[in-house]
Amino acid sequence: MRLFIALLLLAATAFAFNGKVESGSGAIAQSGQPLRGFNCQYNRVNSYFAQNYASLPAATFDGSASCGRCVSVKCTDDSCSGLPAVTALVVDQCYSCSTSSGLKLSSPAFKTIAGVSSGSISASWEFVSCGSLIQGNPVLTSSDPTNIWWQSLTFSNSRKPLAAVSLNGLPMNLQPWGPWVWSAQGLPLNITSAGQNALILQATDGETLAYTLSNLAEQELDGQFSLNAVSSPSPSPSPSPVPTPTTSTSPSPSPSPSPSPSPSPSPSPVASPSPVSSPSPRSSPGTSPSPAASPSPVASPSPVASPSPATSPSPATSPRSSPGTSPSPVASPSPATSPSPATSPSPRTSPATSPSPTTSSSPPSGDKANYAKVLENSFYFYDAQRSGRLPADNPVPWRGNSHLNDPVVGGYYDAGDYLKLNFPLGTSLAFLGWGLLEFPAGYDAAGLTARAKASLKWGTDYLVACHVAEDQYIGQIGDPGIDHAFWGRAEEQTGARPAFTWTSAMPASDLASSAASALAAASLVFASDNATYSASLLSHAQRLFDFGARNEGLYSSSYTAVTYVYSSTTYLDDLAFAAGWLYRATKNPSYLTAAQTYLQRAQYSRNYYVNWDGVFPAADMLLKSLGVANSAGVDLDTQLATFRATWQQGQNGVTITPKGLSIPPFGGWGNLRHALNAAFVTAIHAKYNAGTRAADLAYAKRQLDYALGSSGRSFVVGYGTTPPTRAHHRGASCPNLPAACGWDQFNSAAANPQVLYGGLVGGPASSDTDYSDVRSNYQGNEVAIDYNAGFTGTLAGLIQLL
Repeated sequence: MRLFIALLLLAATAFAFNGKVESGSGAIAQSGQPLRGFNCQYNRVNSYFAQNYASLPAATFDGSASCGRCVSVKCTDDSCSGLPAVTALVVDQCYSCSTSSGLKLSSPAFKTIAGVSSGSISASWEFVSCGSLIQGNPVLTSSDPTNIWWQSLTFSNSRKPLAAVSLNGLPMNLQPWGPWVWSAQGLPLNITSAGQNALILQATDGETLAYTLSNLAEQELDGQFSLNAVSSPSPSPSPSPVPTPTTSTSPSPSPSPSPSPSPSPSPSPVASPSPVSSPSPRSSPGTSPSPAASPSPVASPSPVASPSPATSPSPATSPRSSPGTSPSPVASPSPATSPSPATSPSPRTSPATSPSPTTSSSPPSGDKANYAKVLENSFYFYDAQRSGRLPADNPVPWRGNSHLNDPVVGGYYDAGDYLKLNFPLGTSLAFLGWGLLEFPAGYDAAGLTARAKASLKWGTDYLVACHVAEDQYIGQIGDPGIDHAFWGRAEEQTGARPAFTWTSAMPASDLASSAASALAAASLVFASDNATYSASLLSHAQRLFDFGARNEGLYSSSYTAVTYVYSSTTYLDDLAFAAGWLYRATKNPSYLTAAQTYLQRAQYSRNYYVNWDGVFPAADMLLKSLGVANSAGVDLDTQLATFRATWQQGQNGVTITPKGLSIPPFGGWGNLRHALNAAFVTAIHAKYNAGTRAADLAYAKRQLDYALGSSGRSFVVGYGTTPPTRAHHRGASCPNLPAACGWDQFNSAAANPQVLYGGLVGGPASSDTDYSDVRSNYQGNEVAIDYNAGFTGTLAGLIQLL
């Protein structure tokens, strides 16, 4: 998942936090340093911490992971026997501390433990939760509240250190001169005194806060992080009880620890051999409104095998997971009737005969036959991600029926876990449908049109079933904290699978619109095959779009303890993209007007990235492909030119590696996903623009070939030279039955027993060599359905256009 999914395996020790010292003893001195230290850049805090603060030596201080933490300090000298410990706020690094375990305290804090206001004593200390000592909310200070080109933000009085900040949909960069100084340079941010500025704060443990600000003047923000501290569960924790989901209600999620989201930059993992159990898988949708049968999926041919890779090192240590109590989800009405839950058959115990490896281990170099083989394998990956009751022609021998008791059965598991997450699913399905509409000759040439439609329909059936009432939409099944505590087979996972329902009282513009885009696109795909089903999809698309448009806002502002895995930063893009699809499907000009209005509103706050959380360039390209002209505040030509320059020339934060991969400024998470999504939109641009066709196709081919091995190794499981063999994927890591599967498989250095053919991993983080094929590398070695969406469309596009 992508931000799968972030911080999914909690592993911490009593001794380290991001590799730094967590406790110590030594000389403690009084410091006259002011509260606003150079490194933490605090502006103001509550009255207690204005008096009681500390600075740490370099060996202990860990930038943004230390600013805002609290230390409990206790004098160990005989002279202060009986005096209490003091809890102090870390505000700076101490450059004059003589030892790695010493620290300096403010005068009032020093007097509390020593009885005098100055001097030096021996003391012990440890990091502790600041808890309720932090009163009020975080305080924002801006370098220039009205400057749209250069912003520097600092935050103080936050209960938790920050891992990521975004402003109006653009990521802010953490600056080296101060761990709490975040800036964005060279990008218009639409900051005015009368504007509505979307600010997102993400803590190092994954909890997020979203604010809408009228301006960026110094202010106390409305909302504070929870009191929960980062926990360190054992390998087999006992999560808090969660009501067992039924087919008629959406039970309350568990307040157990939850992992951090993707694709935001994640905190460094903590060394620990003890992962927490991982969450349970998603199941398949209930019987949806009786659409007429769509084309039966064809039996899938054998996937293409790759040469045996070399052994890779042992898995790296697993990351921290984040806590957070989640609000009770709204009870959802009974979804469409689902099949009676029967015992799920076990996956087959013996794999099908492995296909012969490709005859060449070199990159495809434009060989359309090889592209067709990889395209076939990509649908094998989607087959492996299915949840629910599998069809008789299921081509994946190690997969069986799973999660038949889910509130809505079916759909796709998001990534290497078993969550079913409709926000990234909607965009993924929209891209799959778009590829079928734009590149039909590519699919036909590969003989994969029917199989592509079957994969699309598996997802759209689920989205329809999740639309349980006019203004009620189940947007997520599974609690990340519970799900990520389980490592094993989907077919064997038990426990709570709560459903989270969005209603008219809750904003869900992005969530509902992404589903509307998928369903509207699919209605066009199936229009000639099954008019009844196509009409049903379009009806749901229109109603979901209306649902999202009536109450504007981010879906992840609700159920924050579980939606953080794919928290949203903007919704105008999703509304514009959905309106564009509805215009294409209905020819109703009111939808075109809506799409243009949303893009006009976002003209100063948009970005040029393409992913589950960003579809502005996709919306531009969709309208341009329909012959829509530029309009007031909506210069499609300029926006698309800037998008192309961003990715092809390395602008607006995108960098290009020596071997050609375009990397966005998202902290190294799932970079191939972003590059191949950009390649997909670029391939569509090439279809409609003869003047840039050659450059566009060259760029799309460069990104695709990089994924397939032009850098010297493949990043697609089961294909090419040295492909990934330890992808972060629960099911693929499990041996054939009857062998058990659990955390031993996660920790094993052996290759995955099952080959997840066609799965695109996240890829290199910051350079061509910054990649490790280890199971714990969830940022670069996990797979996800949104990773393969643009990848699949690019394959079909190049087969057709080259």
